[in-house]
Amino acid sequence: MKKTYGMPYLGSKAKILHLIEYILYRHQNKKYFIDAFCGGFAVSHYVLENSQMKVFANDYNHYVIALYCELFYNKSKEFDKVRYEWVSRERFVDVRDNPNKYPEWYVGYVLTIWSFSNS
Repeated sequence: MKKTYGMPYLGSKAKILHLIEYILYRHQNKKYFIDAFCGGFAVSHYVLENSQMKVFANDYNHYVIALYCELFYNKSKEFDKVRYEWVSRERFVDVRDNPNKYPEWYVGYVLTIWSFSNS
């Protein structure tokens, strides 16, 4: 089975990981990798697992960054409470249209994982 990296994400760079592998090979002595448009975290995930580089990841979508902060820094404490709950179309629309009603990490989770025909 082929290993997948990151989350399903529109515009994912998962298909170009072979190019990232080439870059890592050519720059083995580098200490840092900057992923300025991390999106679904595929490239950052790949670099973390396949190099000794420290990764700095950022994205314009602050909701997805809030989700990563929940997962990495809060050790998924809040995420684990909802990870197996079904998100209905009505809930998705409410989160999308009223993001201020929800924690930012939850908005990032719903709008990323429960959109784009993910299952």
